[in-house]
Amino acid sequence: MTPKIDKLVRMANQIADFFGPYSDEEAAAGIHEHLTAFWTRGMLEELAAFVEAGGSGVQPRVLLAMQRFGEESSPIHKAVAGPEEVGQATSDAG
Repeated sequence: MTPKIDKLVRMANQIADFFGPYSDEEAAAGIHEHLTAFWTRGMLEELAAFVEAGGSGVQPRVLLAMQRFGEESSPIHKAVAGPEEVGQATSDAG
């Protein structure tokens, strides 16, 4: 492993460790959400390429989370989407 991919794997595995008490499905969803929210596209692409090439040392729950990419939209999509997607905000603040 290169030092960079080693660091990405270590960070992804630390995220998985945080979700230790959760079920595999809940952990994979949480890991996916964290990666989507806080990792750059480049980081995700590098980890995905490493996983596709075998992913030595990547925890199984990280692998489950990586499978979610491409299957669904981001879990934070609506939080960052514009009004054309989530509708205009309304207020009764006069």
